[in-house]
Amino acid sequence: METVAARDAVKTITTHYIDGAFVESHGREVMDIIKPTNGQVIARVMLGDEEDTRRAIAAAKRAFATFGKTTKEERATTLRRLHQAVSARIDDLTAAMVEEYGGVVRFARVIVQSGIDAFPAAEKALDELPLTRSWGKTTVTLEPVGVAGLITAWNANALFICLKLASAVAAGCTVVIKPSELSSLQTQVMLECLDAAKLPQGVCNVVIGRGTVVGAELVRNPDVAKISFTGSVAVGQSIMRDGAATMKRITLELGGKSPTILLDDAAQGSDPGHDGLFSSRRSGGSKHRRGPDGVAESIRPRAIVHPQRYRGRCRSTGRRTGTSGGLRGGILCEAHYFRQREK
Repeated sequence: METVAARDAVKTITTHYIDGAFVESHGREVMDIIKPTNGQVIARVMLGDEEDTRRAIAAAKRAFATFGKTTKEERATTLRRLHQAVSARIDDLTAAMVEEYGGVVRFARVIVQSGIDAFPAAEKALDELPLTRSWGKTTVTLEPVGVAGLITAWNANALFICLKLASAVAAGCTVVIKPSELSSLQTQVMLECLDAAKLPQGVCNVVIGRGTVVGAELVRNPDVAKISFTGSVAVGQSIMRDGAATMKRITLELGGKSPTILLDDAAQGSDPGHDGLFSSRRSGGSKHRRGPDGVAESIRPRAIVHPQRYRGRCRSTGRRTGTSGGLRGGILCEAHYFRQREK
C-alpha cells in the first residue's frame, strides 16, 4: 500500500496505523518536516485529530480483550517478531533520524540499535519476572492494566517507540502511540516495521498528531488506563493533572533541562568541556564521554549554539553532520526550538 508519496523530493505522509492497517487521516492539518541542517522541507505529514485517536483507542480496547490474556510465551513470540522486523530496517531508521534530527550516522545508528535491543531485553525481563507470587494465604498476580497511551519525544523518536512498545507488549498491554509529529519520517519506517511484524490487529496503533490534540485525547479518554510520556516538564505537569480525572497510571520521563548556551561572539576555546560537548554520547537524557583513564565521565547534558558556531566547530574538528564521521548529537529543529521558546 502506498503510504508515502514523493513529489519534487518531498515526501507526503497521509496515513496512521490503526487496527492492523494503514488508514487515511481524518484530521486534515498538514505540517512541514524541516531538515535542521539546511532548513529545507523534506516531508509533509497529515496530522491526526481526536476522531483518529478515538478510532485507535477503540481498536486497542478490542484487542486487549484477547491480548491481555496471552501467556509469556505468546508475548515473547510477538517481541521476537518485532525485533526481527525492526532489525531489518536499521539502515532506513538511521537515515531517517539523520535527516530529521541533524545528527550523524555514527550517533544515530547507536540510538536506533539501542531501540532494537529493547525487544530481546523485554523478552528476557518477562522470562525472569514471576507473574504470580504466593505467601501464606495470599497470592498476588501481575496483570496488564489495559490500553496504554505512549507519547514520544522528537529527538530519538524510533528509540522511544521501541522502548515503550517493548515494555507494553511484555506486560500484555495494547497500545496507542502518539509519536512526535516532528519525527514523522522515523515514524513512517516504524509503521512499516509494525506491519511487517504481523501483530494481531489492534495490539499496536499509531496516530501522528499534535500533543494538544492527539495526546490530550489519550490523557482524558477513560478507555486509556496508562500513559507513558517522554518530554518537557510543563507537559508532564498537565498530563499528571488531567490524567487524575480518570485515575490513570502515569509514567513521566522529563528532560530538556539546563542546556549550555554558547553565544555566537564567545571566544574560540572559551567553553570548557568543548571536546565533551562534541564527542559525547547521550545517556538517559545526559551525556557522557570516555576519560583518559577509560572511566566514563559525566559532562554537560546539552548545548545550544549559534548555527555558524556549530558549523565552525564541525570544521575545526574535521567532522561533518550527516556522515559516518565523529560528531554526535543533533541540531535542534526549528519547529521544536520555537515551541520551547514559547513555554
